[in-house]
Amino acid sequence: MKTLSKLLLVTLLSVTLAFGLNNTAQAATVHTVQSGDTMWKIAVKYQVGVSELIEANSAIKNPNSIYPDRKLLFQPIKQEVHTKSKWFS
Repeated sequence: MKTLSKLLLVTLLSVTLAFGLNNTAQAATVHTVQSGDTMWKIAVKYQVGVSELIEANSAIKNPNSIYPDRKLLFQPIKQEVHTKSKWFS
């Protein structure tokens, strides 16, 4: 029984390390719609897909018609920073 418990613990830790560290949750970003904003402009500004922005704000009945002061929530795309290149040193 101890062996099975250790195996389960090792498996859970391995899965957590393999998936959990690379997929860390980021805080949701809130954007307040300004006059002239469109879903496309907002998506470009925050580097997210328009479909993800629309999906995250499903309460909006017509994504082509958003109004100033409306709050939009979404998850920003995680940006990886590379400090060392294999091509340049």
